Amino acid sequence: TTEFKVKNGRLIAQLDSFLQANEGKEGELKLKIVNTDKVMYWRHKYYRSILLPYIAQESFSGGDFQAHIEMKEMFLFVPVHEYREIPERYKNERTMFLFEASGSLKGLVPSTGDLSDEEMKKYILQVEGIMLELQISLTEQEMITRNKAIIPDKM
Repeated sequence: TTEFKVKNGRLIAQLDSFLQANEGKEGELKLKIVNTDKVMYWRHKYYRSILLPYIAQESFSGGDFQAHIEMKEMFLFVPVHEYREIPERYKNERTMFLFEASGSLKGLVPSTGDLSDEEMKKYILQVEGIMLELQISLTEQEMITRNKAIIPDKM
């Protein structure tokens, strides 16, 4: 992901350097304007682009996806034993269902995209606990992103 700003109708430095670095290459470039005023944007950015890569590097042989699944199972697991116990908001294809060896339903792990604002904040703080146990510290820029994710009035 390359961040950029539009100024006077032009893309500034970050995208220009990206284009120069990829001169002569063929591919597809997709641009998407994302509303960075929303705290959920910063929470997902902090979680996906800072927390997960650090934790994955230290604990999961560099696998962000595996780290994501393990963190979700560790902190978001909801025990349920029957389909009717499943909250409506988790009855979708993003929810991971866990079963006993016998085939009976053990519980579910929701998608982080289905968490409320407060649930996502709580989850991030729990994942940060793992990062602290691993003695990983953040750079100044990463702390700015963290504060926008955790302390929204810092935006």
